[in-house]
Amino acid sequence: MQEELGVKVPLVHMKTFLSSNATMGHLWAVYLGELPLDWNFSPNAEVASVVKMSTKEIYEKLKLSPELFTQGFINVLTEFDLIKYKKTCYFSS
Repeated sequence: MQEELGVKVPLVHMKTFLSSNATMGHLWAVYLGELPLDWNFSPNAEVASVVKMSTKEIYEKLKLSPELFTQGFINVLTEFDLIKYKKTCYFSS
């Protein structure tokens, strides 16, 4: 997060997993961290912009327009949901 977003906060490792639809065998990891209330994003070479959205807004947008999200993001969001909320969520792309 520090390189991409300029954020240096404590992170809690939640899970490392191999995506079931990975064609190259990539390992993914889910970490949890909280942004400081006074954090402001500055564009950089890796990330041009950030859109602030609630979790509810992300799920709604994902349902309506899944093509706006990368498969990697969907994989991590699914795992995060399974870990944090102990429930099953189904996304297809």
